[in-house]
Amino acid sequence: MGYYEEETRALNAILLLIFTMQTDKAFAELEQSLHQLAFPPAVRHLCENALQNHIAAQSVLLAQPSAQQEVQAVSCLLLALESISGFKHIERYITQRNQISVCC
Repeated sequence: MGYYEEETRALNAILLLIFTMQTDKAFAELEQSLHQLAFPPAVRHLCENALQNHIAAQSVLLAQPSAQQEVQAVSCLLLALESISGFKHIERYITQRNQISVCC
């Protein structure tokens, strides 16, 4: 398996749960992923911010979650997915470059 494949898959699954209106399940999955996967520090920070925004949105009004904080949580997750994708591509590039250097 390539670099950051599990982390990318986890973030994709979490975002899919959010977009299918399974928000509580998505953030439970995010919390579990933070304990199980080795996210790069910048991505971990974004995921933690997303979780904190979700928790804050839920605690503001239990009947009506804060839409702005939920939007901020999703924004953090999208940035995390973008970042992990960037890390994945950089690792692939370095691996390919190192193979070329060794072969030639």
